[in-house]
Amino acid sequence: MLFRPLAFALLLPLLFGCSPVRETQVDEQRNPYFLEGKDRLGSRDYKGAIAAFEKALEVNPRSPMAHFELAVLYEQHSDQREDDYVAALYHYNQAVRLRPNSYPADNARQRVASCKQELVRSQSIAPVYQQTIRELDRLKEENQQLRRQVETLNAQAASRFIAPAALAGKQSQSAQSGTVGVRSENSVESANRGGRARGEFAETPILVVTNSVVSASKERTTTTSQEPRTGSRTHTVKARETPYSIARNYGVRPAALLAANPGLDPQRLKIGQTISIPTP
Repeated sequence: MLFRPLAFALLLPLLFGCSPVRETQVDEQRNPYFLEGKDRLGSRDYKGAIAAFEKALEVNPRSPMAHFELAVLYEQHSDQREDDYVAALYHYNQAVRLRPNSYPADNARQRVASCKQELVRSQSIAPVYQQTIRELDRLKEENQQLRRQVETLNAQAASRFIAPAALAGKQSQSAQSGTVGVRSENSVESANRGGRARGEFAETPILVVTNSVVSASKERTTTTSQEPRTGSRTHTVKARETPYSIARNYGVRPAALLAANPGLDPQRLKIGQTISIPTP
């Protein structure tokens, strides 16, 4: 008779005492890592919270709330890669398995469906995303090559291009040089005319700026020196005569005599050779 009351007394704590859910909640509140995870979650230190809840599960692997909190962190506050969604699914399922009939089982089941949708989306988009990345890399490389080609072409064009202002300046300089050349020719012609009036010619050539004007000046000088002079005299070279002695006999300067005979070689006078004598 005494055995029955004793057995009934031993069964009372089991029937009316703390349930496994209540004991688990108490254990979670006593887990320092679980409490640290909640604190870090409140301060939005998500990486620290993930590390804390993982340590809490190492101490108590049967903590459904630690699994649930860790799953939410992996789903919503991580890099949200494919591995993160897989980890979230695992912890949601663990929370449902450990506490199927109370909180947070229903919330975990809803989040499981959401994670599966994200995984399907990421798997369907992944090939397109990788192809897009490769295409972007190819376009960047082509853009860089085109930019280098444009820079090379611009440098070549700049080295060959003559600015209109610089070209106009050169044309202006050429025009001024031509004017100087014409004036120089006129000066030469005037000097030659004065020299012919006095029986003299300028011995020093005058420098003309432009090539075309120089050529014209040379042609005019040659033509002028080869023109037959009105009233000029001739002399037949005799033995032992030189251009200098002939010029002295006629009272003209040796330079004028040589200018009147452009083809005359002073070192090779021949007896009987006819030379022109300029007017003194």
